[in-house]
Amino acid sequence: MQSLKEIKGRIAAVRSTLKITSAMKMISSSKLRHAQYLIARLLPYQKALDEILYEMAIGEENYYSPFFENREVKNVGIIAISSNTTLCGAFNSNIINKTQSTIDYYKNLGIGNIKIYALGKVLAKHFSKLQYSVETLPPEMIEKPGYESSFKFADEIMNLFLKKELDKVDLIFSHFKSRATQVVTTSQFLPYHPFRETSIGVKQKIQPYNYIFEPSKEEIAIHLIEQLLNLKIFSVITDSSASEHAARTLAMQIATDNADNLIEELTLQYNKSRQQEITNELLDIMGGFR
Repeated sequence: MQSLKEIKGRIAAVRSTLKITSAMKMISSSKLRHAQYLIARLLPYQKALDEILYEMAIGEENYYSPFFENREVKNVGIIAISSNTTLCGAFNSNIINKTQSTIDYYKNLGIGNIKIYALGKVLAKHFSKLQYSVETLPPEMIEKPGYESSFKFADEIMNLFLKKELDKVDLIFSHFKSRATQVVTTSQFLPYHPFRETSIGVKQKIQPYNYIFEPSKEEIAIHLIEQLLNLKIFSVITDSSASEHAARTLAMQIATDNADNLIEELTLQYNKSRQQEITNELLDIMGGFR
C-alpha cells in the first residue's frame, strides 16, 4: 500500500500534467479556429476557379495542356502531409499507413522510381529510416501555411512533371470534416483532369456560354490551370493543418479528462489511507489505556 507522501506526490504530478494538457488544448483550439477561418474562405475561391476552367474546357475536346498529359507511369511522386510533432492521437499513424499502402501499390515500378515529398517531421523521420527516397520539406510550411512557400513547392513539382522526371503525383493528407472527424484522403495532383469528379464534387455538364475571350481562351486556361495547381497545394496543407489541430485538441481533451479522473481516484485513495492511519492511531491509544 502506498504511503500518504507517495500519493500526494502522484496527485501533484498529475495536476502538473493536467496544466500542460489544458494549455495544449487551448492553443490547438485557437489554431484550429484560425485554420477553419482560412478554409471557409479558400475553398469557395478554389471551387470558383475550378468551375471557370471547367466551363472554358466544355466542348473543347481537342484542347490540350501539358498538365493533362497521361503517359506511361515510370516515376511517381507522393506528397504526404503529417505533423511536425506528436500528441495528436492517430493523426500521424493514419497518414503513415496510407503512405505505406500507396508505396506498396507502386512497388512494381521499383523503389528508386518512387519519390516521397514529406511535409512534416514525423513522416520524414519514419520513411527515412526505411531507406526510401525522401525529400524533407521545410517544417515551417506546416506550422504556418503560407502562399509563397506553397506556390514555390507547387511550381517545382509542376516543372518536374513537364520535364517528365515525374509521370504522376499523388497527394496524401487528412481532410478536416469536424473537430471529431478527420478523413485520410488520397488525391491525384498530376496529371490534372478537369473532366472528372474532383475533391470539390461532381461537375455538372452545362452548355458553355458564348463569351468573347481576350486574350485567347487557351492563354487564360493555361494561367488558370497553374493557379489551380498552386492553390491545390496550399489548400491541402491548410486542410491538413486544421485536421492536425482538431486531432490534438481532441487528444488533449481526452488526456485532461483522464487526468481529472485520476486525481479524483488518488484523492479518494489518499483520504481512505489517511482515515485508516487515524483509525489505527486511535486503536493504539485505546489499547494503551487498557
